[in-house]
Amino acid sequence: MIERRKKPTVTRKWFLIFTEGKKTEPAYFNALATALGLHAENVKVVVNHGRHTDPEGILEEALNERKNKRLGNFGDQRAASYDCVWVVFDTEAKGASRAPTLNNVRQKAARENVELALSQPCFEIWYLLHANPTPPGCGNGKDAKTAMKKCLPDYGDDGEGAAIAAAWALAEKRTANAVKHATRAKSAVGGAWTDVHLLVTELAKLASPAAREKLGLP
Repeated sequence: MIERRKKPTVTRKWFLIFTEGKKTEPAYFNALATALGLHAENVKVVVNHGRHTDPEGILEEALNERKNKRLGNFGDQRAASYDCVWVVFDTEAKGASRAPTLNNVRQKAARENVELALSQPCFEIWYLLHANPTPPGCGNGKDAKTAMKKCLPDYGDDGEGAAIAAAWALAEKRTANAVKHATRAKSAVGGAWTDVHLLVTELAKLASPAAREKLGLP
């Protein structure tokens, strides 16, 4: 009797990353997913942004997306849903702090099994940590964007500038430095910090060793 070989089990993951920004953050995470090979058959990373700019609204849109969206299959008949949802936003909005609402957002996200990646004061801190052990004097978003222009003159909020910044961040194994620097910045008291390295680390776990090595990640 000939034994039939069982087909190998393939781990399949759908990641939803819901961002506050419409250009900078989506450009980065789409480029990162491509660099890590996560647009392959077994891993899908969907980057989205909505019409809300407040943390509560962004989280609610992400929850609605997870609840209502039935995703395409992976070449079989199994309907897929999101395995993991991350929401990315800043602690600052137009110069004002969002501190009064953040605790409620954190609590709701925890109840709903949604991960948060915050940046204090803004996402540009993550970019700056690719080249600096600590963010250079960034007390607010305007300071951070000014520092980014000094670091990368072609940086901008438009589509072209966002794509240039994403490509720069993913070049020359800068990602490994950013993860290390962000871990240190988050443990410091006060100052600028970001949680984006936590999301990047989770995505990297799904990548091949060769893809991680290109970014300098273990």
